Amino acid sequence: IRRNIELLLQEEEIEPGRFITNFQLGQSYFFLGEMERAIERMEIAAYGENNYRRTPFWYVSAYVQLGWMYKIAGREQDALRTLQEALSRDPANPVAKLVVGEIKCYGGECKEALEILSSISDEDFRPTVFALSIDKMRYHLHFLRGRCHEQLGDCQQAAAEYATALALDPGCISAKKQ
Repeated sequence: IRRNIELLLQEEEIEPGRFITNFQLGQSYFFLGEMERAIERMEIAAYGENNYRRTPFWYVSAYVQLGWMYKIAGREQDALRTLQEALSRDPANPVAKLVVGEIKCYGGECKEALEILSSISDEDFRPTVFALSIDKMRYHLHFLRGRCHEQLGDCQQAAAEYATALALDPGCISAKKQ
């Protein structure tokens, strides 16, 4: 990854502010755990002048990645704002919905989170540039639904969602504990 960053920084010198360079730098720094640098580069990709606003797939992908990074960095309000921008351009985006649902779920807004999460089906997830595999996103969807049902007192539905999550990722400790 470090070598990739070196090459991308060389590209940045040739063509400053290029969308794809900043997008890839953001992802590379993220994988190295350098969250502030990752966010800085993904912000340039999402909000910079030289971005792919005319190509919705990449543009929305930058917003979703940035929202997820904000969430991980504990910046929930920035995450929600950015993910809402993604959803305004791609209202059916399952990854943006999933992250918004997660923020709401862990923020105690389980009823609203469940409404959002229930609007996503397993089939909605498709190959993407997001850092999680399709199966991990599906696992996460069912785990979060289970958590919301549990918080809302529907233990039977919670158990069913946790069972589905475990079927998708049998080694996951979070769903086993529930």
